[in-house]
Amino acid sequence: MSPRLAQLLFALWIGAVLAVSFVVAPVVFSKLAAGEAGPFLRPIFKTVDAFGIAAAAMYLLLLTARGSRRRRITMTLGACALANLFVLAPKIAARDEPFALWHGLSTGLWMVILIGGVFLLVGDARRSVNAATAASDRPG
Repeated sequence: MSPRLAQLLFALWIGAVLAVSFVVAPVVFSKLAAGEAGPFLRPIFKTVDAFGIAAAAMYLLLLTARGSRRRRITMTLGACALANLFVLAPKIAARDEPFALWHGLSTGLWMVILIGGVFLLVGDARRSVNAATAASDRPG
């Protein structure tokens, strides 16, 4: 797999988190009762988290150097998706008490994913621009 494809998959994950958080979920909750909206959205959240785990793993393997800040951030984002998928989502689905706590933690982890992902993608874009500028400045 190429590093560019890993970047694309990572960007798709972050875009999905953004779209589901700020477009899909609010629209669904505005149209359905809470008891219907949650079950409707649950598979979407699970799919985005599962995709994110795979995207973070590919990004980690192909685009980060050992010990780098990018690597630590990517590992944190993948851990957030893992925690959401395997720890918090089952508690939310079962409506375990305290439900508001599990839901709030899950929402918080998605915000960490979103902020960290945007940070990494902006850094990637900056590096690409700098590399292109340096290449165009070379004589020849």
